[in-house]
Amino acid sequence: MSQNVFVIGLGNMGAALAGTLLDKGYAITVWNRTESRATALVDAGATLAKSIAEGIIANEVILVCLNNYEDSRNCLSACSDLTDKTLIQLTTGSTKEASDLQAWATQLGGRYLDGAILAYPSGIGSPNCTLLIAGQEAAWSSAQDIILSLGPTSQYLGDKVTAPATLDFAIIFPTVTLMLAVVQSIHALEGTGVSAEAYADMISPLFGSAGKSIKELANNIALNDFSQTEASLAVWQAALENASNSFRPGPKNLDLVDAVSQILSGAVEHGYGNQNLAAAIEHMRRTPQR
Repeated sequence: MSQNVFVIGLGNMGAALAGTLLDKGYAITVWNRTESRATALVDAGATLAKSIAEGIIANEVILVCLNNYEDSRNCLSACSDLTDKTLIQLTTGSTKEASDLQAWATQLGGRYLDGAILAYPSGIGSPNCTLLIAGQEAAWSSAQDIILSLGPTSQYLGDKVTAPATLDFAIIFPTVTLMLAVVQSIHALEGTGVSAEAYADMISPLFGSAGKSIKELANNIALNDFSQTEASLAVWQAALENASNSFRPGPKNLDLVDAVSQILSGAVEHGYGNQNLAAAIEHMRRTPQR
């Protein structure tokens, strides 16, 4: 546990990553564009970097969790040397972006890992939390303990850094599509005398562990309260867009992906981006089929 870790990006997920590592006894340095997001972590023992360059110089492991790879590259542009350092990229993106960032990190003498997080922020560090990680074996060896502290069931997928982005899409898409299908069905049932809760009770047993999420979503709609969220509509929309870019342009048919993306982007454009997925019903209510 001698390695120092620099966490760049303190949104809900980045803050959860940094907080978990602090709880595990790691020496953590943090940076965020909005400095106030770091206050709670600094109070808990983290060090606030005055700049990204300062944080990179002072730490062996750099963990990045931002909105997209463009933000990541902009932040990391302050770095000119990654010798003996391991860069862990946990931002959702495409396979090309992962490959390009690996090439950049390697050129600067660093080790590189690309990853996808299969958990909400509240699940980071929990026994069933999984991170999908790929990159040079030396990079995995150097950062394995850190990654397993964040996700005890994490999997190393080998040296092909495109693997996490591809799998991330294959997991994000059915998840968000199922939830939107439930929202669409509840919307269709409005006015028929079947409540959202009754419908959720009927179908949730069909979907195993997702049943709990379905019931929570139905309850949000019944209460017309979409404020409680760990992953907002805007976060889901951006994650799906970034992940699906792995297949654009290309021979894959993405018609269903585009249809789901259109619902998400429409809801965000109508002002529901900061609310949870159940708020998509408001978008559906205001945009009836013509």
